[in-house]
Amino acid sequence: LERYEQGDPRIKTRFCSVSGGMSQVFNTGLSYAAGRYIVPLVPGDELHPAALAEMALFLEEQPETELLYSDEDQIDDEGHRSSPLFKPAFDPDLLLAFNYIGHPIAIRKDLMERVGGYRTECDGARDWDLLLRISEISGASSTRHLPKPLYHARVRPDSVAMPDFPAGRRVLEDHM
Repeated sequence: LERYEQGDPRIKTRFCSVSGGMSQVFNTGLSYAAGRYIVPLVPGDELHPAALAEMALFLEEQPETELLYSDEDQIDDEGHRSSPLFKPAFDPDLLLAFNYIGHPIAIRKDLMERVGGYRTECDGARDWDLLLRISEISGASSTRHLPKPLYHARVRPDSVAMPDFPAGRRVLEDHM
């Protein structure tokens, strides 16, 4: 990270110890961010090498976009990609059923600040909670889908990701 930071003045790294779960870690990163859009990344996952460029071009062509998401797939430790997930256009009813938007997302920083960032009490379903709260403000008119697999979610053979049902229930109860 330090090498990248030295090679590009736009890159700034911050190392901090934060307790309180992933929501607090992401909120700390949000407080340091200086750009117009936020692209949260999950540790261990990967972006396609052209992901940020593709997203930036899209946002330049459609500046009214407040939330942008794209397709994704899975990647193993050897770099083999599988299980592509081609997502539909924004559908608020489908988002109520589950977080089909997933990653990657680019969110206008001012919108993310308006909804208060991530809620620590929703760790386990933090992204879904954030997207539901954003959809209440932003809606379909400024949410766009970029139909390209730009995100590679890390999958390890020794782990199975299970949804956090109590957190998901809380998210839906709070939203409704």
